[in-house]
Amino acid sequence: MMGVRGWRWRAPWLGFCLAAAPLAAQQPDSAAARQLQLQLLRSATAREAVGDLTGAEALLREALRRQPASVAAILSLERVLTKEGHRDTLVPVLHDFLSHDPTSVLAWLMLLRTYSALDRVAALDSAAHAWLRAVPESPAPVRNIASVWRTRGEPRRALAVLASMRCAGRCACCPAAARRSFRPSSTG
Repeated sequence: MMGVRGWRWRAPWLGFCLAAAPLAAQQPDSAAARQLQLQLLRSATAREAVGDLTGAEALLREALRRQPASVAAILSLERVLTKEGHRDTLVPVLHDFLSHDPTSVLAWLMLLRTYSALDRVAALDSAAHAWLRAVPESPAPVRNIASVWRTRGEPRRALAVLASMRCAGRCACCPAAARRSFRPSSTG
C-alpha cells in the first residue's frame, strides 16, 4: 500500500507523463532513441572506468553519430581522446557538432582549446574569427578567445583580441560600450 508521501512524490511525474503522451505518440522513436543514447553513454563510461578506452571511444562516436550535438558525448569523447593521446581526432567531431549547433559556446571553446593544445596557432586564430562571425552579438566569443590566448601564456595576444575583436560596441565587454555607460558624477 502506498502512503500519502508516495503519491505526492509521483503526482507531478504522472501529470508530466500524461501531458507528454500525445507528443510521444507523434514521435514513437524519440523515447527509444533517448534510451539508446543513455545506454551508449553509460556503457562508454563503464568501459572507460575499466580502462577500455578504445571501446569507450567507439561507443561515444556512435552516440555522436546518432545525436551529433550531444554535450555529454562530446565532453566524454574529449576526455577519452585526451587520455589516449589522440586529441587531434576531436577536431572533425567538433566541426560536425558546430554544423548542427553553430552557437554552442561549449563546442567553440573546446575547438579553441584543442587547437591550442595541439599548438595549431593558425587554426586557433581562424576558428576564433569564425566564432566571432557565427555569433556577432554575443560577448562570449571575445571573452573566451582572450582567455585561451591568456592560458597559452600570450597575454598580449589576449589584450589584442579584446581590443580588436570587439562586438562592434554592442556589448558591455567592449571598451567603447563601457565608456558610453560610465558617467562621472558631477557632484564631488
